[in-house]
Amino acid sequence: MVDTKRQIADRVRGLMAEKRSSQQAIADLLGLSRQAVNARFTYRAPWQAWELHTLSQHWGVPVARFYPEVVAA
Repeated sequence: MVDTKRQIADRVRGLMAEKRSSQQAIADLLGLSRQAVNARFTYRAPWQAWELHTLSQHWGVPVARFYPEVVAA
């Protein structure tokens, strides 16, 4: 079974590294605490759609970049 919450967190983490950002910078951008952002990276809380939308606009990437690819069976 695919864990979408983990896949999204891993994709955000990868893009965060690519853009040389930090959890604190993401927290500041989203108006969240660093602990709330850390909860998303450690799979304790899911990323919200508005958070992913804000990150996609900030980093100049399509929001689809955060979601896993769906492969037809």
